[in-house]
Amino acid sequence: HFEGWPWHMIELPDDFSGKSLYFRIFSSAADIGLWGEVKLMERVELLKYIVNKSITDLLVTALSFLISLLALVFALVQENRRTFFLISFFTISSSFMLFAQTPVKQLLFNAPLFWDYVAATSYFVLPVAMAMLFDSWHKWQFSKIIKAIWKFHLAFAIVSISSSLAGIVELSSMYYLFDILFTISLLLLFIVIFTQFKSVRTELKVVFVAFALFNLFLLIDMGVAHNILPWTRMPIAIGLLIFSITMVSVSLKHIALVQLQLKELNETLEKKVEDRTEELKRIASTDPLTMLMNRRAFYIEAEHIFSKSKRYQRDTALLMLDIDLFKQFNDRYGHAVGDTILVSLSRCMEQVCRKTDLPARFGGEEFIILLEEADSEQAMFIAERLRQSISDIKLDQLSDEITVSIGVSVLQADTDTLDALIIQADKAMYKAKNKGRNKCQIAD
Repeated sequence: HFEGWPWHMIELPDDFSGKSLYFRIFSSAADIGLWGEVKLMERVELLKYIVNKSITDLLVTALSFLISLLALVFALVQENRRTFFLISFFTISSSFMLFAQTPVKQLLFNAPLFWDYVAATSYFVLPVAMAMLFDSWHKWQFSKIIKAIWKFHLAFAIVSISSSLAGIVELSSMYYLFDILFTISLLLLFIVIFTQFKSVRTELKVVFVAFALFNLFLLIDMGVAHNILPWTRMPIAIGLLIFSITMVSVSLKHIALVQLQLKELNETLEKKVEDRTEELKRIASTDPLTMLMNRRAFYIEAEHIFSKSKRYQRDTALLMLDIDLFKQFNDRYGHAVGDTILVSLSRCMEQVCRKTDLPARFGGEEFIILLEEADSEQAMFIAERLRQSISDIKLDQLSDEITVSIGVSVLQADTDTLDALIIQADKAMYKAKNKGRNKCQIAD
């Protein structure tokens, strides 16, 4: 009865002392042969021996399990889920393969055949995980070959394990066939890789080197198992660890790079949105023809200045100006010339106004200026200067003089609102028009 490959602890009778001990050992594995050793020792010494012999594989198994869990976590939180799921799949299957081949597994669960099936299943699905990983890393020219490899080995694993469980074939006899197919698959993978080796990213080249090292250990181990190569113990666990750590390191570096790119893209988008928002605010608050502040924006800014001046009893004045006979300019020269007059007057206002003043187009041919820190005398001086400057405007397509009537109002103790200040200046402006236009008039 085949009991599998693990160690067996045989209890000796109480009266064994001084008697001969005979062993009859039989292996049913075709061509693989029997690797093993007979040890006579006390139980505690045997357990220590088993643990010490398995310590390297146990450490690598534990690290591989940890890598698998980390990859699974990243698969759940990162966008590149498929790659991390496949890394987790590869490392978990490799971990089971290693652990199932260590002598210490019997201490965890004393079921030799069970561990044989665990080892075989994890070994048989190894090329499935490998091929799927490589298919997800790069757009290969011969991607159909890689897909065919993992699909074929998945089918082989299912058929061989289920056939063995059903008693159709012996599990040990499937290793020889699998190793031949695995060797062919590895050769095909290496051919596909090296045909495009120069075109892949540097970090993937590092992964391929680690992959080549791991599979070199596997191939040598296969050769030893089938008596092609002389007996030697290959550090498959170390090769697996190097390959797994390389995969995770490269993937994490790729994540960090993607995150950095996303951060830079996000910052760029935020800057664009911010600039666009500022531009929209500027458009919403600017008169498109004269590029002065529009009426709505003027009220927002002026209300703040008015409230502050009122609270701290600061001198504040307001100019309301209207172009004299502007309708006649439009009727005689056309609206294009009328627009030129409005633009020219706006530039003139900007030149005369101080940095602290608030000029705006109030509507049509009406303009308004809020003067901070200006009493009645200063306000009239600025108004006269502005009126004279506007009358000096010369346009090639215009023979008539451009004049304005300006009303001036000054903040008083009984001026309660900004609108009240504007109404006073508006009334003064109409008085200036009634007095013959092209004049400045201060409110009563």
